Amino acid sequence: PLPYDPAQARKLLDAAGWADRDGDGVREKDGRPFRFTATVRQGSGMPELAVYVQEFLRRVGIMMEVEVIEPALTWERLSSGDFEALFMVVQSGVFAQLRDFGRDNTIGYDNEAAFEIIDRLQTEADPDEQDRLYRRLTDIYRSDMQVTRLIPWSNEWFVHRRVRGMSTPFRAEPDTYMEELWVEE
Repeated sequence: PLPYDPAQARKLLDAAGWADRDGDGVREKDGRPFRFTATVRQGSGMPELAVYVQEFLRRVGIMMEVEVIEPALTWERLSSGDFEALFMVVQSGVFAQLRDFGRDNTIGYDNEAAFEIIDRLQTEADPDEQDRLYRRLTDIYRSDMQVTRLIPWSNEWFVHRRVRGMSTPFRAEPDTYMEELWVEE
């Protein structure tokens, strides 16, 4: 994970040639302001998160506008690439990876090495090997994708000890795997 370090961010932006030359609070380079629009889905908590991120970017001289769209448009925008930046939830876990970044993904991601790791994760039972594979997959994603994780996504479940069939990492979400759970007598 990248550390939160506004001073270091300012230094890196300066070194890359992005400076506030006209004193308006927004960095420029080659006459272009560092300004972009982030698209967020209405009613998802993302507009509030976007405003939070917007403030932190403003502090280092980056202007992020926020465009709120209807939920039904989110995947259409993602698939078409009609956005500058998009706030969305990308789930973790092998099934989410398979759906969102596997061979038949909707966003056009194409990396055979990542596909092979995702395929292996579907059958790998050893937690240490799973961890190693997820670390390799993370390295591939970091080099391939222009994606920044802003916040970790986590769900916390409180389930009575009589509920059986839950296991991590694959079946730890009772709302998703309800048909595979049972209550011990």
